Amino acid sequence: MGNCANKPLTTEGEAPVEVPETKETTTTTVEDRDIQVDQNKDDGKKAEAESVVKAVEEKASEPPKVEEVATKEVAVETKKEEAPKPADEPKKEEAKPAASEPKKEEAKPESDVKCKSELRVNRKTFNIICEMLRDIGGLSGTKNMSLQEIVAMFLYTLAHHKKNRSIGHYFYRSGETVSRQFHLCLRAFLKLHEVLLYNPTQILDDCEDERWKSFKNCLGALDETYINVNVPSKERPKYRTRKGTIAMNVLGVCAPNMQFIYVLPGWEDSAHDMRVLRNALSRPNGFRVP
Repeated sequence: MGNCANKPLTTEGEAPVEVPETKETTTTTVEDRDIQVDQNKDDGKKAEAESVVKAVEEKASEPPKVEEVATKEVAVETKKEEAPKPADEPKKEEAKPAASEPKKEEAKPESDVKCKSELRVNRKTFNIICEMLRDIGGLSGTKNMSLQEIVAMFLYTLAHHKKNRSIGHYFYRSGETVSRQFHLCLRAFLKLHEVLLYNPTQILDDCEDERWKSFKNCLGALDETYINVNVPSKERPKYRTRKGTIAMNVLGVCAPNMQFIYVLPGWEDSAHDMRVLRNALSRPNGFRVP
């Protein structure tokens, strides 16, 4: 019995079975695995660290991107804008023209086409009229209205047959101002009759002109002509000529030098020539020439 501990247990007729000693071998293998795992972990961490270091070095070696440069430039500009600016020098006030001085637009309309359309005269004629009204008629501008504006307002009223209220709205003036300046300009125009109106002379007995020597003691010859006009649609039948145009029948008298000394406009084309002449003879002042 004393040596039974070292002997393997057997049964009768069976071969002895050896029991392997597993404790020591298992403990040693587990410890070896733990050591290998720790080493693998350390190697993995080293590899990760090395890869991170390489990535950082590659990024540092790469040139800066355009966006980064742009952002830096924007930051620099914002800093410059935030920097205090020097005080601006006080601007010198420009001398303003006096109210009575005519504006360039008033003295010189944009074009002859527009001037004729609005005032029925070109720019050269308009300036001549203004000079004659100033020098001969005695018309002058006021503190708030130039001479050119007064003349333009007068011509526009006659050209378009507008009322006082319409002219005031067009020129931004009151009705009283429009009426007063219109009459002042009209009086100045009447003073130009010695310059604008021709004073005819009788045809003398010793006249050698073949066309006029038969009309002794006459001042000129009269005739009627047609001038195209624009009228409202309801009145067009009265002004329509036999050729289909819309015209006005005008009676005119010319002197031997072909200057007009009498004009009677306003009659429609359908009116007979004798009717127009009869109207001229039956007027209060009679058929008179300057």
